[in-house]
Amino acid sequence: MREALVASRIENLPRLSRGKLDFVVDIGANEGQWISALMNFANVRRLEAFEPNPEAFATLAKRFDQRPHTQLHNFALGEETTTATLNVIENSGLSSLLKPGKIIQQEYAPASRVIKQISTKVVPLDDVLHDDEPIDLIKIDVQGFEHSVLRGALKTLQRTRALLVETNFTSHYCGDGSFGTLFNHLTELGFEFWNVSAPYRGSKGRALWADAVFLNRALAPSS
Repeated sequence: MREALVASRIENLPRLSRGKLDFVVDIGANEGQWISALMNFANVRRLEAFEPNPEAFATLAKRFDQRPHTQLHNFALGEETTTATLNVIENSGLSSLLKPGKIIQQEYAPASRVIKQISTKVVPLDDVLHDDEPIDLIKIDVQGFEHSVLRGALKTLQRTRALLVETNFTSHYCGDGSFGTLFNHLTELGFEFWNVSAPYRGSKGRALWADAVFLNRALAPSS
């Protein structure tokens, strides 16, 4: 349970957001590891989960396909409707629509090689979630593609209380952002930085990435 507690990042959320998360959106769900961990500690009624990798999606579907109030989507999210190439890495959690940089090979071996490339549909989140139900939490883990996801979710973000976003402190993929660019982008969208998880450190002790929490200034609780 301690491992699940850490993986869920629920301790990094405001206290008033921890017990009941009525509507959660999981972007970059992979095999459902994060949402499974979260559900050990929070009551989640509605779930919308997105994962473009067909193999990871198959595992996700086995876990959640029969769950009530749950929609699973086997495509990527981005700024516009298009098709893109997904670089599938042996460690599927590192797969990205962006080309992996040298640090992937240096710090995440041995399961760090691109094993195949597949075509995937990309859709703006605003085109998928048409209703106006408030969203308690959106988790984004898209390996450097965060800014494109955010630009395609401007309407949805207005009704979202909190974001949990994986952010890199050093570049991992060609054309990715950083914590600094993410901070500036979300500040412009009306969010404020709240908390950050303990960082994942590289072989020399350098902080490589962490999960950051941002709150919608107009909607989120402050404690």
